[in-house]
Amino acid sequence: PCLLRKQLPGVDLILGRNRVRAAQIAEGEEYDLLILDDGFQHLPLARTLDTVLWNGDTKNRRLLPAGPFREPASGIRRASGAFSESGDAPEKKTFGFSREYVGLRPICGKEIVPVSFLNGKSVNAACAIARPQAFLGALRDFGAVISRTELLPDHSEFDAVNWSNDAPWIVTAKDAVKLGGNEAEIYVLEMRVQFCDEEEVRRWLETKLFH
Repeated sequence: PCLLRKQLPGVDLILGRNRVRAAQIAEGEEYDLLILDDGFQHLPLARTLDTVLWNGDTKNRRLLPAGPFREPASGIRRASGAFSESGDAPEKKTFGFSREYVGLRPICGKEIVPVSFLNGKSVNAACAIARPQAFLGALRDFGAVISRTELLPDHSEFDAVNWSNDAPWIVTAKDAVKLGGNEAEIYVLEMRVQFCDEEEVRRWLETKLFH
């Protein structure tokens, strides 16, 4: 929620474990649209549109805790469409996208440093995300030499991390919101999603939501 609030300052944000109650609050405030974050399995709340992120490269299709799936892959039948970096989802309208790394931001500043800053530079990396491989891979692709890593379970706090100053630290935007006031040299790897055909995505959403 902290990241959503930071990136979408003009959008009202309703927090609550009871998604049905959150929807009732939105309806009472006469909003036209409610976007449910990470709610594909929250079946008590009826939806107009369901979208999923599809990873066609995932070989392990077992359910948690043996694999990454929260439900069998056949559950994608409930989805209206999918977004994917790695190929079409089974029998679903799929929109391709790519991740674009736009630079590095000092955690206590706003000025963006080019990713060329990483080329040949020794850095430390810390994250608490579900799949850290893409994050570490991006750093290496930009030429960083990763001296030390702190890879914590998804959503973890960083209380036990020793933020030594032997090298700059690189973190994700999701994790950066937890690190206010840290005195170490920390940079946020800023990323955005670029749709292969943004106009097609817009038309599809408008058709599904408003017609």
